[in-house]
Amino acid sequence: MKALTKRQQKIIYSGVIVAVTIIVVLFFVYLPVKAKLEGIKKELADVESQIAALNELSQGRELADVVSEFTVQSKDMSDLLPSREEEVVRALSEKARNAGIVIQNIVPSEKIAFDKHIAGLEIEKQKISMDLVCNFRMLAEYLHMLRNEFPFLVSIEALTVEGQGEGKRDLLVSVRLSANLVKLR
Repeated sequence: MKALTKRQQKIIYSGVIVAVTIIVVLFFVYLPVKAKLEGIKKELADVESQIAALNELSQGRELADVVSEFTVQSKDMSDLLPSREEEVVRALSEKARNAGIVIQNIVPSEKIAFDKHIAGLEIEKQKISMDLVCNFRMLAEYLHMLRNEFPFLVSIEALTVEGQGEGKRDLLVSVRLSANLVKLR
């Protein structure tokens, strides 16, 4: 085998240096930059989809108006969800007294947590049992108030009405309802 001349050695060394430089640039510059660029493209696509969703929600209105309207609505909704059962019991008692209803017993029982969070809040369902004495008119007014004018979100789950005997106008009423509470963290 023939010995390489100096010129051939320089060409080989130059070729090896160029090949190593290309490999170094490929692994340490090009591939990391390409990965970052793909990540940026993905983030851009996510932001564009969020903007499209916001535009769809705004229905052609100014986004600031939509956000302020949503803020007001979420505050109104959070006002319907007390954080303590005492607030609901106090309001139920007060409204019953205002309607002329005698409360024999009012007992909060188990709390059941919702599986899903609503508007970022943890919601619990508080069951409440009430035993009342009243006539039909008072009961109708109270139930109407619970449905239309009560300051908190409640739902009646059971209602039992019994008479107290012949000649007596008052009724024994058993109400089972649930109130939705915001769980404090």
